Amino acid sequence: LPMLFVGPDRVFDDRGELFYGMDINTSGALKSYPAQRLTGSAYWLDTELFKKLLMSIVEQLSRTGVKIIIGHGHGPSINAFANIAADAQKMYGVKLYTAWSFAENEELKFQNDHAGANETSIVMAFRPDLVDFSRVKEDESNLIGIAGRHPIRDSSAAFGNEILEYTMKTLISRSSVLMGIESLTLDAEGEYSVVADALGGINVVISPTSKTIINLFDIEIERTKDEITGRERDTLNVESKVEDVTQALMTMAKGSTRTKEVNELTKQIIAEAVSQEYAARGITANPASLYENSSSSNVFERRRKEMPTIGSWYKRIKQSAQSNTNKDYEFHYSYLLKVMKQYIREYNGQMAYFDGQSTFDLMEGAPLINIDISQLEERFARPLAQQILMSWIWEKFVKKNSEDKRKARQKRVIVDEAWMLLPFPEAVDFLNKM
Repeated sequence: LPMLFVGPDRVFDDRGELFYGMDINTSGALKSYPAQRLTGSAYWLDTELFKKLLMSIVEQLSRTGVKIIIGHGHGPSINAFANIAADAQKMYGVKLYTAWSFAENEELKFQNDHAGANETSIVMAFRPDLVDFSRVKEDESNLIGIAGRHPIRDSSAAFGNEILEYTMKTLISRSSVLMGIESLTLDAEGEYSVVADALGGINVVISPTSKTIINLFDIEIERTKDEITGRERDTLNVESKVEDVTQALMTMAKGSTRTKEVNELTKQIIAEAVSQEYAARGITANPASLYENSSSSNVFERRRKEMPTIGSWYKRIKQSAQSNTNKDYEFHYSYLLKVMKQYIREYNGQMAYFDGQSTFDLMEGAPLINIDISQLEERFARPLAQQILMSWIWEKFVKKNSEDKRKARQKRVIVDEAWMLLPFPEAVDFLNKM
């Protein structure tokens, strides 16, 4: 929702002259100062009026089916938000939480000071361009309205990231327990394994030396709701999966250099081979086509077919290159056969951990599944793994849910260090779609 730029705060009436919030010196302030009207202070709203505004927003959100709202901001606004939590639950069945709801470490609470080391460090982590210590006077006489640890001596981007990580981990762990939310983290820094262990969840490590294989060709049946009858039915969206796999293979083909030599012709060759891989196994829009003995009415007799792999796709590209007579395609076949070897297990590729049948499946009902990719090379292998795993998570975790809100399980996906994907347009497109 849009930010609320108004909120409650302390009020002091000095013989008819009103002072609000940090106009008034407070305990914990870095420097004591007389009451004064600070420039730009025009946000105050009466506490009870602010609560009524919040309750009106909660009521409107409840009508759309929202069950949980996390609100955060200025301290007095957070307190007012927390104070209406019982009424929001009773009247509208909506649970309210803030970033402070489960935090016990005072130093690492999100925004728990007033422009001190805590809040300054958070800005340094998010937007370092907005922090300019050169504007502080030498005698620090203009550090007015600051409460908490010293913003210059004690602030750092590392401390800001520590606060953010603590907040996310606390919200994930407590909400998983209290609200039954199934969470999956794509862990780029190896930070969530402790949370998964504490919750009795699952840790999966993907590295050049691990035995874990994630097959990006895996496809799952979806439960979709018929708009006319309202009934749920099984569907298998092969066309969409072909596009997802093609996008991932395009990123792999471009490599860390993101060469412009990979273009629409390359994409066409990749997509045709991906589509042929599914067709060769008889996998169609019919959900039954995922199984051997698909004609059997006994579901226990059904066995899932083996999926295509990057290795089998590479062999198909190799065969197509040998039979190709179109000179426009020659370079693209040659390029793919050369650069894609590094992903193929048969050629001992250093990034072959996505070639083969998946070695594990995601367990339904696990409170937290953590996929740790922190041991992969940071510049290219890790963001590539993020993209491939997002596609796989979409198939194995997100789509395995009902579109009927009454039957759907609460699920959450956290992509740690998602900024690493920014140089890869196909990955950003998929993240936006996801």
